[in-house]
Amino acid sequence: MASRPSGTLCPNRDFATLNLSTNTTDGGVKVSGRVVSSRVATQRSRRCTPPEDLSLQHSSKFILYIYALGVKTLVIFTLYSSYRTRFTDRVPEPISIAAQTLGKRVREHRQQLGVSQETLAELSGVHWTFIGQVERGMRNLSLHNIVKIADGLGVDPAVLVRGIEARDIPRSDPPKESAASRIRRQRTTSE
Repeated sequence: MASRPSGTLCPNRDFATLNLSTNTTDGGVKVSGRVVSSRVATQRSRRCTPPEDLSLQHSSKFILYIYALGVKTLVIFTLYSSYRTRFTDRVPEPISIAAQTLGKRVREHRQQLGVSQETLAELSGVHWTFIGQVERGMRNLSLHNIVKIADGLGVDPAVLVRGIEARDIPRSDPPKESAASRIRRQRTTSE
């Protein structure tokens, strides 16, 4: 397989020199006169953002470089600005203050050790994306995972959870009564 080019994946010259056109009738995309099957887009792809100095006519274009069989192919997709805004500008909120506090402590200890998220994940026996989610406060950790991560960091689990209180955890709605429980309750009250 051919190696990927070094440097940026979206050089400005690509926008100026390529003959870009819209979708063809068979669902393909025409790039510099060559029709590329839209099915190719499902293969390995690399995302890149358009350069900042694009004209307005190209501002809604999104580019994917497809590497299939060692051949670099450029495929153009149009994204609507509302779609782009909805999914790229929104950063999810932490699930709770407790999760956010725990995540900050994990990040601080990891940085003190001078290890990456990937290395901590290997030491802890979890996936590296899990560590990133924990550090952002996006995961509600089980006791087992707290112990695994604390072991990977070489600290006592109490260090990670010290000072987190019940008020830092959002209240959940009471569980809904099941249909069987409701019928049983109605039978006992009607007798």
